[in-house]
Amino acid sequence: GPPGQTRPDNLGPMSRNPHRLKTHSPWNLRQPSPGVFLWRTTHGYINLVTNRGTLTLGNGDYAQTLWRTAAPAG
Repeated sequence: GPPGQTRPDNLGPMSRNPHRLKTHSPWNLRQPSPGVFLWRTTHGYINLVTNRGTLTLGNGDYAQTLWRTAAPAG
């Protein structure tokens, strides 16, 4: 299918608000491995989301390196 299409290896639990962010906002999402999500805000801040919770990584060198090395979701 086309890039970004839902498939078994990019599925993850997502409630209504995060789904709307992913679908209808300029926020970006990458999924480096199953169950691990990196969100990038419009201001470049990176958030790591797993089943253990959300960790704000900020927008420094470490966070940006993680973002660049993570495979794009979809």
